[in-house]
Amino acid sequence: MIILGVDIGGTFTDITVIDLAKGRISNRKVLSTPDPSRAVVDYLSSGDVDRSALHSFVHGSTVGTNAVIEKKGARLGLITTAGHGDRIDIQRTNLLRLYDLAYRKPAPLVARGLRAEVRERIRADGSILEPLHEEDVAAAVEQLLQAEVEAIAVCFLSSYANPVHEERAVEIVRRHAPAVKVIASSQVLPEIHEYERFSTALVSAFLLPVIDRYVSNIEREFSTHEAATELLLMQGNGGVMSAAEAKRNPVTTLSSGPAAGVIGGAWVAGQAGHRNVITFDMGGTSTDVSLILNGEPALTTAFYIEGLPMRIPMVDVYSVGAGGGSLAWIDTGGGLHVGPESAGSTPGPACYGLGGTRATVSDAQAVLGRLSADRPLGGHLRIDASRARTAIEPIAHAFGMSVEQAALGILRIADTNMANAVRVVSVEKGFDPRDFVLMAFGGAGAMHAIPIAEELGITEILVPYQPGTFCSLGLTVADLRHDFMRSVVTEIGAADPEVFEGLFQSMEREGRERLAASGVEPAAIETVRSCDLRYVGQAYVPVSIPVAKLFDAAAAPRLAAAFHQRHLELYKHSAEGEPVEVVSLRVSARGLREKRIPVDTAADTVLAPASQTAVFFDAENGFVDCPVYDRVAFGPGATIDGPALITQMDTTIVVFPGYRVTVDAQRNLILRKLAAAR
Repeated sequence: MIILGVDIGGTFTDITVIDLAKGRISNRKVLSTPDPSRAVVDYLSSGDVDRSALHSFVHGSTVGTNAVIEKKGARLGLITTAGHGDRIDIQRTNLLRLYDLAYRKPAPLVARGLRAEVRERIRADGSILEPLHEEDVAAAVEQLLQAEVEAIAVCFLSSYANPVHEERAVEIVRRHAPAVKVIASSQVLPEIHEYERFSTALVSAFLLPVIDRYVSNIEREFSTHEAATELLLMQGNGGVMSAAEAKRNPVTTLSSGPAAGVIGGAWVAGQAGHRNVITFDMGGTSTDVSLILNGEPALTTAFYIEGLPMRIPMVDVYSVGAGGGSLAWIDTGGGLHVGPESAGSTPGPACYGLGGTRATVSDAQAVLGRLSADRPLGGHLRIDASRARTAIEPIAHAFGMSVEQAALGILRIADTNMANAVRVVSVEKGFDPRDFVLMAFGGAGAMHAIPIAEELGITEILVPYQPGTFCSLGLTVADLRHDFMRSVVTEIGAADPEVFEGLFQSMEREGRERLAASGVEPAAIETVRSCDLRYVGQAYVPVSIPVAKLFDAAAAPRLAAAFHQRHLELYKHSAEGEPVEVVSLRVSARGLREKRIPVDTAADTVLAPASQTAVFFDAENGFVDCPVYDRVAFGPGATIDGPALITQMDTTIVVFPGYRVTVDAQRNLILRKLAAAR
C-alpha cells in the first residue's frame, strides 16, 4: 500500500512516497510547470510509483493562492441586498499600510457593472423584514448571463442569522443558469461583519471554476486506472478534504502548502519529544514561518490575501518574499535589497544554468561554496558557481567590495528579513522564541537556520530527515478536517446553555455527516469545540477559547476566566470584571488518519567525510576547509562538529563553526552550539 504526497510550490514540486508494505519512504523534487496539474500528471505517468498499489494521493498546491494574486479566476457576478452593491468598495476605514501616502484599497473581484441588487432583508436577529422578491433574482441572473459571468456569489445582509433568502436565491440561479457556478456567503462563512463575509465568499466564487478544472484534470488521470485511489486535497486549516469538498468551497485550499509543512512539523517534532516549535520553511520563492505550542499549530481566523480579508480558520503562517530564488537588487538610493521578486523556476537563479542572469540568494550560497556542484540539486540540477559569480559581480562592483563580501551581504539581508518574520509569529504574539526549537525545512531552510537562530537567541535547531520535500510529507500525516461556526453575539453571562449546547451539537452532527460521506469510520471521528470571545465594545478579532464537551451552566464563568488570562498573555493586559461577550461558536470535526512513516535506522554512528570543499563563513576567516558528509550515512547517535556541509538529494545543511550535530532516534539532525552540546 502506497501513500503519495505531492506539494506544488512556485519553484519546485515536492513528492513523498510512503510504501507501507516495504517499510520505505522516498522523496523527489522536480521543477514546477506553468500548468501545475501537468507536474502531477507527468509524475504519475513516469512509472516511478506503482500505481496499482496506490492507496491515497494527498495533494497541496498554490493554484488557488496564485489565481487570486494574479487575478486569473472566474469572471464573477454578485447578487446582493438592494442598496448594498457598493459594500465591497467601501470596505473598512482601516488602512493596511499606515504610512503609505499612495495606498489604495484593494480592488474588488467583481466589477461594478456585474453587481445586481435584489429586494430582500433579514434582520440581525434572523427575522424577515422584507421577503425575497424572486422576480428580482431571476432578472439579476439574466443580466449576469448576458455579461457572460462564469460564477455568481450570493451575499445578503444578515444571512449568517438566517440563510433562507440566500439558499432560495441559489436555487433560482441554478434553475436559470445551470452552467454557471454559484455559492452563497452563508455556505462559506455564516459570521457577522458583512464586508468580511462578502469578501470571503467572493474569493471562493472567484476560485470555483479554477479549482474545479484543476481537480477534474487530476481526477481524470486517476479515473482510468486508479478508481479505488483516495484523492484528498490539503486545506489551509491543516486538514485534508475530498475532491468534492474542494470543488464545493475552494477558498479552503488557500495556503494549503505552507499549512502542510506546519502539520508535518507538529507530527515529526512530537515524535521527537518537542512540543514547542517554530517552523521555518524556506523554499525557492518564499519563507513561511509558524508557531506550534504544546504540540498544536497556531490557528487564525483573520488573514489577508492581496489585501482582501478572509475569515476562515487557517494555520497561522506568516510569509515573506525571501527564498532561494529571491532576487538581489539596488534601489535608486543605492541600497541593497533582497526579494520579494523571485527568479522562480524559469529562468531560476543564475547558478541553475537555465538562463537566469540576476543575482539571487542561491547564487550567494553558491559563491560562498555552500552549494556543492558535486551534488545535483533535486538529484538532477547541477550548480554552476561561475554563473553565480558573474551574476553577483555588478552588485560587488557597485559597493566596492569582493564578490564574496557582496554574497555575504545578500545572505545577511535575507536572514534579517526571515528573522523578523519569526518575530511576527512569536514575539508579537506574546511568546519568547528562545523557549522554542527552530525546525528548519524547505529546500533552503537548513542553509539559513543557524544565522536565524543566532539572531533570535534560539539554542536548538531540528532538521527533519527529508527537509527539502517536507511539506509533501506533511500532507501524508494530515487528518481530514471540516470547520463550522455560528455567530451568536451575546454577553457570556446571558448565554443560554441549552441553546449553545444545541448549536454545538448541530455543528458536530454536520461534521460527522461530511466525514462519513468521505468514508471515515465513526470511531475515527473527533470533534473539538471552541468559542470566540471579546470584551464588550471591542471591534478587533476575538480570542478563541477551548470549550468542554458539554456547555452547561458552569461553562460561562470558566470561559470568561480563561479569556481574561489568554487576553493577558496575548496583549499584556486584561480587564477582569469587565463584561465579556460571545461572538461565535466553533466546531472542528476531524477524521483521524493512520500515520505511519517508516524510519530506516540502518546507518553508521561513526562517520567519514565523502569529500572536502572550501566554504566562506565570514569575512574575517575567508574560505576554510570544510568536510562534506552524505546525510544518508547519518544514523541515530551519530555526531559531528562544524564546520561541515551535510548534503542530500533535496537540500544542504550548513553547519557553522562552533556547532555540533547529533542524530536522534527518528534520524532528525539536532544542531546546538558546542557549549550547549557538552
